[in-house]
Amino acid sequence: MSKTIHMLALAPFLILGACKAAPKSDLPPQPPIWVVSDADSEITLYPTLHILPKEVEWKSEELTRRLAEADEVWFEIMPGSETDPALQQTMMRLGMAPGYSLSAKLSEDEVSKLKAAIAPMGMPFEAVDTMRPWLVSTLVSVSALMDKGFDPNAGVEKQLQPMVADKKIRALETAEGQMKMLASFPEDMQLLMLLEALEDMDETVEDMHELARDWAVGDVEDLEAELLSEMKSEMPAAFDVVFTQRNKNWADQIEIEMKGSGTDFIAVGAGHLVGDDSVPAMLKARGYTVKRL
Repeated sequence: MSKTIHMLALAPFLILGACKAAPKSDLPPQPPIWVVSDADSEITLYPTLHILPKEVEWKSEELTRRLAEADEVWFEIMPGSETDPALQQTMMRLGMAPGYSLSAKLSEDEVSKLKAAIAPMGMPFEAVDTMRPWLVSTLVSVSALMDKGFDPNAGVEKQLQPMVADKKIRALETAEGQMKMLASFPEDMQLLMLLEALEDMDETVEDMHELARDWAVGDVEDLEAELLSEMKSEMPAAFDVVFTQRNKNWADQIEIEMKGSGTDFIAVGAGHLVGDDSVPAMLKARGYTVKRL
């Protein structure tokens, strides 16, 4: 479950990408693309990875063409909103709890791992100890990944933004909303996120490389297995909040957009576009023509 947990913890920030090169595939770069259409509308659904090896090849002529033809481009959140000072205040409000003791929820060994993980940040343990587990897991993940040489500008969204600078940009939800989702998780789920983040990051990096390779060549079956299967079977309540409910909300917004006319391009996390509960599956069930290229 580590890939899903790590990507979920980092989702509101959309800032990290690995700079270590993943082994190259003999297949041409082509992440899977879905096209939703009716008589006078066409929307491209493009899966992104918020964490991506910098040198993996994924841009294609098809991607460039579809971006050029789009009247509007949608992301999960508005580009740049993750650096809004107001969001930082929200993060502190949702993630800090005076009187709370995180260490009281952990074993001695887990506390030792946490102290080692936050050491590179230069943050006093007393401050971290008053944070909710969801926030600490995010800080630990960011610190560990950057310590391993991860590049903050390698994520797919970051790479797409300069390609659509002349387009009208819209968002399906807000960074604050994503943060509130994490903060609303039951404490045992938040603690699981933290414990996952404290595990061996070398294994996590290898997992991310495997995920990136499958995504870059459009291996939808492996993407579904890697991103969804364990979470869906082991944490169905979390899966419902993170994927099913949000996918339904996004499908509702797309259906409203389809009532008009024109051509749009929507880039969202890959986990939302694969599986039986995906956005493409929901739109197909509502009667729209959905084709995977």
